[in-house]
Amino acid sequence: MCNLSEVFIEKGIRKGMQQGIQQGALYQSRQVILDLLEDLGDIPEDILSAVRQEEDPNTLRKWYKAAARADSMEAFREKTG
Repeated sequence: MCNLSEVFIEKGIRKGMQQGIQQGALYQSRQVILDLLEDLGDIPEDILSAVRQEEDPNTLRKWYKAAARADSMEAFREKTG
């Protein structure tokens, strides 16, 4: 039978694993966007900073689509506001 501290430890481990998975997914999303933008040339510092700091998966998904369709940094800016 598990004692209470083991239950809390197990819950903490699961929570930590979930947070790690979420952070990994955010990192991967950001990296793909930056990879696509690099194909357009040097990434301006403001765009680079915004992508690296973004935490919302829906925003990153929108930016991914914009980066995949953009033919210039200016086009990317227009599509992402």
